[in-house]
Amino acid sequence: MDQASPVLVVVPAAVAPLSGFDLTKLIRSSRRWSDLPVIILGHSDEVSERIASFQAGADVCLQPPFSTTELGAAALALTHRYRQRSAIRDLDPTTGTLTRTGFVARARHEIAEAIADEQPAVIVAIGIVGTSQL
Repeated sequence: MDQASPVLVVVPAAVAPLSGFDLTKLIRSSRRWSDLPVIILGHSDEVSERIASFQAGADVCLQPPFSTTELGAAALALTHRYRQRSAIRDLDPTTGTLTRTGFVARARHEIAEAIADEQPAVIVAIGIVGTSQL
């Protein structure tokens, strides 16, 4: 996951060799990924499974039977909230301009999109400390 920039994790509760609960705990313990929204897909309708999901740090636990519409609505709401928080975190509270971290993240995103769309990308960063991270 270090190379990726996910905005949501959807994981079944029972996954080998790592359970969805263990994976969620791992995500929550990571400094980089701790804010990432997590949906656990349960395999039973027991309350104990929902409780275990929330104790592990899941944002949502969907239990069977659930619809793809329900999963889509939960995913959309969580990713929208995640992107809003990320955008706020990227801004300097005093000036309202992008922080260095925010600039680098957005520049990487723009470059990745340009490469994926096979379009040229130009980013000019004159005298900005930390742009070597691009």
